[in-house]
Amino acid sequence: MLKRDTAPSALPYAIRLSITLGVSTEIYRHFGFANGYWIPMTALLVLRPGLSDTANRAIARTAGTLAGAMLASYALAHLQPAPPILAILVLLFAWLSFSLNLVNYALFTLVLTAYIVSLLALNALPGNLVAYHRAISTMMGGGLALTVRLLVIRYRKRHSAPAG
Repeated sequence: MLKRDTAPSALPYAIRLSITLGVSTEIYRHFGFANGYWIPMTALLVLRPGLSDTANRAIARTAGTLAGAMLASYALAHLQPAPPILAILVLLFAWLSFSLNLVNYALFTLVLTAYIVSLLALNALPGNLVAYHRAISTMMGGGLALTVRLLVIRYRKRHSAPAG
C-alpha cells in the first residue's frame, strides 16, 4: 500500500505532455506551417512537471530563439557570407551549442538557433525565412506548453476539495 507522502505519480505529467503534443501537432498540420514540427518539439522540450520550471524554460527558450534568429538573420543579410564562411559559422555555433548546453538554457538556445539557421543557409535555404519560421514555431510551442500547464492548475484549484 502506498503512503500519502510518497512522490507524486508521473501519470498527470504524461497526460499533460500527450495532450500538449497532440494539440501542437494538429495545429501545425492543420495550418500547414513550414517547419511546423518545431511547434511540438518546442512544447516537448519546454513542458516540465512544475509550473515554475515550465515558465522558466518557456521564457528562456523563446528569448534565446528570438535572439538567435535575429542574430543569424542580421549576419546572413548584412554579411552575405560565402559557403566556406558559412561552414565555419556552422562549426562555431555547433561547438558553442555543446559547450553551453548545461550553462544557460537561453544562451544555449540562442546559439542552437544560429547553428540551425546557418546550417540551412549553407544548404541554400533562405536564412531569414528559416529564422522567422523557427521563431514563430518556438513562440507557439512554448506558449502552448505554458497554457496547458496553467489550465491544469486552474482546473485543480476549481475541483479541489475545500479544507475543513
